[in-house]
Amino acid sequence: MEKQARDKARFGAVGYHPSLLPKYKGKHAVKLAFDNGDKIVGGSLYQLDDGWDTGQVLAQKSVTVDEGDTMTSLWQGKLAPIGVELFRGYLGELIDNP
Repeated sequence: MEKQARDKARFGAVGYHPSLLPKYKGKHAVKLAFDNGDKIVGGSLYQLDDGWDTGQVLAQKSVTVDEGDTMTSLWQGKLAPIGVELFRGYLGELIDNP
């Protein structure tokens, strides 16, 4: 997201990344974690800045990789839902503490 657009946002711009940042920045985070045999994975809610997945981490959640997990099950069953959960928590905080 361009800086000009981020600067217009009252509370800044926030993004979700399916890794425990700063580990596995970039677009292949799930594949890298899976290929490396990571037993713990997670997601990060972070402040968008000029870099790729480099902004301040606002919240994280981790989960274990189970025997039989695939990249698809990891993303659909664990990492995508973490993103929803982290965004809901962040939005709830904004509503409660504007």
